[in-house]
Parts: sequence; structure tokens; C-alpha cells
Amino acid sequence: MVELDSDRKLLAANGRTAQRDIVQFVAFNNYTNYSSSQKAGEALAKALLAEIPSQLVSYMNSKGIAPGSRVVQ
Repeated sequence: MVELDSDRKLLAANGRTAQRDIVQFVAFNNYTNYSSSQKAGEALAKALLAEIPSQLVSYMNSKGIAPGSRVVQ
């Protein structure tokens, strides 16, 4: 899983390089020593969701979609 999480360097295979990092690896074992399962769940969710804003902005920029613009499908 760590190999797929390309926080440091974009993944490359067969001469092609990924355009952005879309995999987030979070070690579940880091969240097993919390005082309650609710606190552990909240901390895990926060870690898992941490990269979504930058991934979304990266995708929108790659498609030329500006904030507030409407996309008609």
C-alpha cells in the first residue's frame, strides 16, 4: 500500500506517469490505542479525508474547471 501512495513522487509504469496522487494510505494500527473507539474513528476519518481537497482541486485544474463554474453533462 505504501508503494501506491505517491505523496513523495508520482507513480510511473510502462513509460507512463500518473497525473496526480489518488491513493491515500493510513496505517490503521496507528489508531488502535485511543481511549475510545469513537475518538479512534474520528482521528482515522480525519487522516483519511485530509487529502481530498488537494486531490479535488488538482483534478478540477487539470480539466480547466474554475470554482463556481457549472459543468453541463
